[in-house]
Amino acid sequence: MPEYLGETGLVVTGMGLVTAFGCGVERYWAELVSGASALEEATPAVGPLIAAAPGPSAQPDDPERQPWLVRRALAEALADAGHTAMPPRAVVVLVGQTPALDQVTPRRLSFLGADPLASAVRDAAEPIFVSHACASVLFGIALGGRWLRAGLADTAIVLGGWTAGEYSVASMEVVKALSPDVARPFDRDRRGTTLGEGSGAILLERAADARRRGAVPRAAVGGLACRIAGSEAAASDAGSATAVMSEALHLAGSPRADHIHAHAAGTFQGDDAELSAMDQLARDGAWPGTTVSSHKGAVGHLMHCSGFPATAAAVRTLETGTVPGTAGLRHPVQRGALTVLTASEQLAAVSNVLVNSFGFGGNTAAMVLTQP
Repeated sequence: MPEYLGETGLVVTGMGLVTAFGCGVERYWAELVSGASALEEATPAVGPLIAAAPGPSAQPDDPERQPWLVRRALAEALADAGHTAMPPRAVVVLVGQTPALDQVTPRRLSFLGADPLASAVRDAAEPIFVSHACASVLFGIALGGRWLRAGLADTAIVLGGWTAGEYSVASMEVVKALSPDVARPFDRDRRGTTLGEGSGAILLERAADARRRGAVPRAAVGGLACRIAGSEAAASDAGSATAVMSEALHLAGSPRADHIHAHAAGTFQGDDAELSAMDQLARDGAWPGTTVSSHKGAVGHLMHCSGFPATAAAVRTLETGTVPGTAGLRHPVQRGALTVLTASEQLAAVSNVLVNSFGFGGNTAAMVLTQP
C-alpha cells in the first residue's frame, strides 16, 4: 500500500548527525563537499571494510556505542532547533530493527542508557518503532508527519543509530552486497557497498508552530512517497523507484528536481536500477543535465540510518546552493538526461532537492525538500 505525504506544511527545524567523519552536521558537510572519504582510512586486518564512527570505545560490540551515538545526534538536533530540553507533546520515531516486546515494555527505550537526556526522551512519550530496512528514515518522517498533521503531537523527532553488529554485517555478506574495497557509487567498476556506522536525528514541526516560537526552519517537506513493492527480496525495482520519485515531485508541486541525492550504495544491480529510474523520470520531464550524487562513497552505508546523512546533505544543498560530489567515483556511468557528479558544484539556484531511499524487501521512498 503506498503512503503519500504532500502539501505538508511541515518543516525541518533541527538536525543532528554522527558519521565516520565525526560528530556534527557541519563536520560531515565540510568533508562531503571537499570530496573526502572516511572509507579510505578504514583498513581492517580481517573482515569487511567498515567506516567506524567515534564513540566511547573502538570495540564494535561495546553496548554503549549505539546509545552514545544516538544521544549525540539528538543533543545536536535539539540545540539546532532552539530547545534546551525535550519539547512537550513530542512523538519519538525510532528507526531501525524493531525490538522484542520485552525490550520495550516496561523498560521503554532502555537501550539509550542512563544519561539524563535519555531519561528525558523516555519520559516524553512512548516511542514508535519504524523498521523499513534502508528506507526507514523516510518512512519515519512520513509517520511523524502524519502525527503532526493529525494534531497528535507538536514535534516529531526521527531518531536512530547503527553500529557494526555481527548479525547485521553478516546479513549484508550473505547477499553478497559488500565490496572488498571502498564503495564507488555509480562507477562502472563498482563492486558493492561499504558499511558505515553513525546516527542521526531530525526534528519536524508544523510551519505555523515553528514561526510562532521564533524558530528558523531549515527546509520544508514538500512531498514524500513511500511504497513496499517489487518482486525481489534484495534487488531494487526501477519501476517502484520511478513511481515514488514522480509522486513525491507531484505532491510537492514541483515540475522537476533541481538536484537528486541518490540512494546509490555502490551495488551493481541497485545503482543500475536507480540510474534507469532517474534517467526515465528526467527524460519524461525534460530535465537535461539534472545533477545526481551520493554520500555513501564518503561515509559508507548506514543501513536503516542512511536517510540521515542523505537528508542533511539535501538541507545543506538548499541552504548553500552547493551540490556535493560522489566520493570514490572515478569512472561515472552516465545516462543521457543526468549529470552524475564526481566533484562538488555550485548551482545558480536550488529550489528543491529530491532524496531517494531504497531498502531490501521492496521498501522504496522518495522525498522532496524545498526552501522553507
